[in-house]
Amino acid sequence: MKLCDRCPLAVKCWLDHLGPACRHARAENAPWLEPDNAEVLSNMDERDMGFALFGIRHALWRTPDDVINWLLSPAKSESKLSDWGGET
Repeated sequence: MKLCDRCPLAVKCWLDHLGPACRHARAENAPWLEPDNAEVLSNMDERDMGFALFGIRHALWRTPDDVINWLLSPAKSESKLSDWGGET
């Protein structure tokens, strides 16, 4: 389920999905609401996504189920590529 579908602010929200204003609004009004890894990856450009996936491929994934479970788990970071094992 997409983050916006879980967000109580979605009815009156016109913010960019996972952008800085979205993060701020969630921190103020819905601090329990966190994006999952799939949402964060889908919001990255190709370069950042490549570094993120390259940095975590062997440490976390052994089977396809591992990948699915990781994608649906809460994200460590929404913006810091270094938290994903990529460049700083």
